[in-house]
Amino acid sequence: MPILVYTPSEFSELHGGRDTLRKLDNRTYAFADGASIVRDQQGYEVCVEPPSDRKELLLAQRRYHSLYVAAGEQDFKSLTAAIKGEGFITFSAETIKRYGVKAGMNDEEAIEVLKTIRRIVVMEQATIARIDLELSRFPEVMEERRRKDARAKIEQQMEADESRRFTRMRAIVDDITLDHKPETENEHASYLNSEFPTLR
Repeated sequence: MPILVYTPSEFSELHGGRDTLRKLDNRTYAFADGASIVRDQQGYEVCVEPPSDRKELLLAQRRYHSLYVAAGEQDFKSLTAAIKGEGFITFSAETIKRYGVKAGMNDEEAIEVLKTIRRIVVMEQATIARIDLELSRFPEVMEERRRKDARAKIEQQMEADESRRFTRMRAIVDDITLDHKPETENEHASYLNSEFPTLR
C-alpha cells in the first residue's frame, strides 16, 4: 500500500479546510472528523490522521464539538449583553464568517446573529449527545458509569447519616441550657446534689 504524504494545506482540505480548525491547546488544532495538526518544537506542522480506534475517535470528535459549544455560549452571552447595552463584543475573523456578522449591524441584524449562534450551539449540543450515546455503549464506559453510580450511592448514604447525626446532636444540645432556676428549696438542694457532687 503506497504511503501518501500531504502538505498541511492539502491535509486541511481533505479534512474540512482550515476554516473548520479549532484550537485545542498551544500546539494542537483539531478538525471535526478527529484529524489534527500539531506544531512541533521547531514550528513545523505535523499532520495527524483521525484515531483508528473507534472510542478514541469519538472522544476526539467530542472535544472538537465541545469547543464550538463553549465558544458559542460565550459569544451568545456577550452579544446578548451588547444588544442590551450592558457590554460589548469583539468578533474574531473566524466567528464573523461563521455567524455572518456584518460591519455596523443594526439591532435587527444583531438579533439574527444571536439566533444564528443559538442554532449553532443547539446543533453542536445535539452532535455531542449522539457521540455520548455511542460512547455509553462501550463496556468499559458502562463499567465506569456503574462504579460512579455505586460511589454516588455511598456518598449519599454518608451524607444522610451525617445529617441524621447532626439532627440528633442538635436536639441534645438544645436541651442543655443555663436557664434552669429551681422553684423550691428542696428542688434547689436536689439540683446541687445531682449537678455538683463535690458540694454534698
